[in-house]
This record gives sequence, C-alpha cells and structure tokens, in this order.
Amino acid sequence: MPGALALGSAWPGLADILANAQILSLSSFWEPALSSPSLAGLVNNLNFGLSSGQFHLLFATADLSMGQIVLHFALNPGAWGIGQMATGALSDRIGRKHLITSGMLVQAGALAFIALGDGFGAWALETVLSGAGTAMVKPTLRASVGDVARPAWSGR
Repeated sequence: MPGALALGSAWPGLADILANAQILSLSSFWEPALSSPSLAGLVNNLNFGLSSGQFHLLFATADLSMGQIVLHFALNPGAWGIGQMATGALSDRIGRKHLITSGMLVQAGALAFIALGDGFGAWALETVLSGAGTAMVKPTLRASVGDVARPAWSGR
C-alpha cells in the first residue's frame, strides 16, 4: 500500500473510495505522513492520561488541599486551550514538524519536572508547561493529517 496517496492522485477519486480498513492500514502503517502524526497523537494522549490521572494521586499524597488539586486539574487544559489558539496558526507559518517535536519535548520535560518537583508552586508551573506542550502538539497534529488525508476520509 505504500504510495497509495500518490496512486490516488494519479487516478482522481480512487483514494476517496477506500474501505475503512484500508484507510486504517494506510494511516497506521503505510503512509508516513499519516502514521507519524497518528503515533505522536497516541503518545500525546497517553501523556494527558498520565497527567490528568496519576499526578493527582501524587498531589493528594503530598497533602495538597482539594482546592489545590482541582486547580492543578484545570491548569493543564487551560494552558492547552488558550495556547492552541496561537500555535495552530503558528504551525501554518513555521511548519509542522518542529512545532510537534518541540511540543513533545516540552511535555516530556514537564512530566520529568513534575516527578522531581515538590510543592504546589513548582507543580503548578510544570502543569502549565505540560499544557503548553500539548497546545503545540495537538492542533499541529490535526493540521498535519489534514494536509495529507482526503476530505472523504474524515470521521472514518
């Protein structure tokens, strides 16, 4: 199936009639422009699951108040939501790969610092950094898939 996107451009309409299983195979294994963002999205979602689940247990065992834990829970998606308004457009200007790579490095650093950090202030800053990294990655991954995938594949 390698080169299926090129094949679809050689015969207009062919790429639009692929079966769901073919699209899944293409986007997961055969087309690097689709499989790379899919894998990066998986890692990004695992990161968010870790930060929104496990770290709150860490905060609770560190004797943070319920209000402080809830604030931590809000900081990550807050930074992510506000930040992606800028990073989505930025990826159109500077390119997608560097923004995705930088964002994943920011997320990894934030996770390491949270694990090493101690106290409300440090963890709050690191949680915001994790959200900022997600803001760099999430809309850029969606845009990179949108650059390559056929509109007829949307939602499939």
